[in-house]
Amino acid sequence: IATRARLMDAVPREGSMAAVFASAQTVEAALGGAADVSIAAVNGPGAVVISGRKAAVAGVLGALGAQGVRCKELNTSNAFHSAVMEPMLDEFEAAAAKVSYGEPYTTIILNRTGKPADKPLDAAYWRDHLRHSVLFADSVQHCYDGGSRIFLEVGPNPVLLGMARRVVPDDEGVHWVASLKKGGAGGEYGAICKAVADLYAAGAAFSWAGFDKPFARKKVLLPAFAFQQKLLWPK
Repeated sequence: IATRARLMDAVPREGSMAAVFASAQTVEAALGGAADVSIAAVNGPGAVVISGRKAAVAGVLGALGAQGVRCKELNTSNAFHSAVMEPMLDEFEAAAAKVSYGEPYTTIILNRTGKPADKPLDAAYWRDHLRHSVLFADSVQHCYDGGSRIFLEVGPNPVLLGMARRVVPDDEGVHWVASLKKGGAGGEYGAICKAVADLYAAGAAFSWAGFDKPFARKKVLLPAFAFQQKLLWPK
C-alpha cells in the first residue's frame, strides 16, 4: 500500500477525473475509443467516473454537456484508473509480486469483474486494478443477487453505501450499516456500538465475549417486567 501511494504520487500530475451522471453506454459513446480518457468506475446505473489527461477529459465533458448530461469535476490529485498511471505499472507489479497470496477463506467479489474470485489474487490482478475500470455497481448487484441483505461499509465515513443503495432494488429487507461516521454522537466507540447494534438487529451473530474482552464488565440484574418502576445503577 505504501509503495502504491509513493508511485502514484511520483506520476506527473497531468490528469483529472470527473463524475458523469449518465449510463456507461452513454459515456462510452462520448469517449469514442479515445486513448487519453477512460471509464475509471461504474458506480451505479447513472453514476460513472471518467479519468484521463486534463485536456481530453475537458473535451469529453464539453461533448456530454452539449447533450444535456450533468457532469462534475472531482478534486483528485491525478487521473487514477487511466493511462496516466502507466509509467508506474511495471514497478508497482514488481512490488506486488513480492507479496505472498493465499486462498481466500471467504467469498471475495472482485470489483474489476463484478464476480467472485476463482483463484488467489496476484500481482497481475492488482496491476490491472490500478489501470482499468472499477465495476462497483456490478459487484454490489452480484452480492444482492446472491442473497446478501446486510451491507457493511468498513471505513471512516459512509461514502459507498449511498452509491450501493442506488444499485439494488428498493427492498425493505436490505440493511445498510456504517462502521464509523464522522461527527456522530458518542464518537468512534459510539459509532462502532451503533454498527454492532444495527448488525445484531439485522440477524448477524456476534461473539459477545470477544466484544467485551478489552473491558472490565460487571453483570447487573435487571427487572424482568417493564412495570417494575425501580432504577438500578451499577455500583
